[in-house]
Amino acid sequence: MIKKLLSIALIAVAFTANAQQFKVGHSKKSNTPVPARYSNNGTQSVTVDTLMPASVSSATGCGITGGLYNYVCDAVAPMDSGYIFGTGILNIGSGMSTITTEVAQKYHVDSAGTAVTDVLVLAGAAHGTTATTVAKLYTEGATTHKPTTQIGASSAPVAMAAYSTTAYTAFHFAAPIAVTNGSNFFAAVTVPVFGGADMDTLSILSTELGVCPAAGADSCSALKFGAPINGWYLTQVGFGVNGDLMIFPVITITTTGVNDHISKGNLNLYSASPNPASNSININFSLTNSSKVDIEVLDVTGKVIKTVKGGEFAAGKGSVAVDVTNLDAGSYIYSITTNGAKMFSRFVVAK
Repeated sequence: MIKKLLSIALIAVAFTANAQQFKVGHSKKSNTPVPARYSNNGTQSVTVDTLMPASVSSATGCGITGGLYNYVCDAVAPMDSGYIFGTGILNIGSGMSTITTEVAQKYHVDSAGTAVTDVLVLAGAAHGTTATTVAKLYTEGATTHKPTTQIGASSAPVAMAAYSTTAYTAFHFAAPIAVTNGSNFFAAVTVPVFGGADMDTLSILSTELGVCPAAGADSCSALKFGAPINGWYLTQVGFGVNGDLMIFPVITITTTGVNDHISKGNLNLYSASPNPASNSININFSLTNSSKVDIEVLDVTGKVIKTVKGGEFAAGKGSVAVDVTNLDAGSYIYSITTNGAKMFSRFVVAK
């Protein structure tokens, strides 16, 4: 049912100027919640005034190119029932609706010694003070290709008041969580329940919706719904298209074999060297297609403290040297960005 409904909704946006089911707004627009309304039987109604004014939605639906987006789902005008990848209500037909409780992004690992220490997210909308959210890791179902079994413990909770819509929000695991060599896994974040006392609201930014690769590929996103669905759906299944969510596992590669790496899109990330470093560290990677490469160095809270423009690289292996002489001793997160992917890992500065 949901597959049919949401696929129809997407088609309506693409070809009908007045379609209300599925709209996309620019990431930098503000979010102003107002009180939620509920139907008389206590179930959540799709005729609500809550999260996102119609003025921040695009009149052309999904026809925007480039950038990051908040995706909005509505059954009625105005377009304010909430966010697809965050707090909101989804109409699933026959007078029923459901809410999103978690969102997840899939990754692939090709390394025998790999662990996730943190999860970073980019939020397009974040409001509230009472709710907390956590990050989780999941295995991928062998046949369903959905998030299946949680790996390790959840992260330390992050309060909505601590979220940023202009920088990364960091979730930290008390102990690194090992991920299996040669496998796909999902990095997930819980979202505040729609219509809480403080109207806590979260939207995770996404790339523009496109086509999800084959079932075994690494760049598929997923949503977990509450009652009456109570389970995970791949975005590709629910909407007929896929968008990569800005949910990033921070992955450490504990082995230094020539083939040990993590991959996303056109990017393969190898262990940085030397690690620990005192003066300079090499960020090692390979590309399946030529691309511009940029590096960011972040502190453990997710704040960017250094950027390095790596320039253009041809397909194949490459490396960017980062000067760390001005950094204090300690642990740092770094990101590498190409035309088709972004990934995060860690290094240590020793003085």
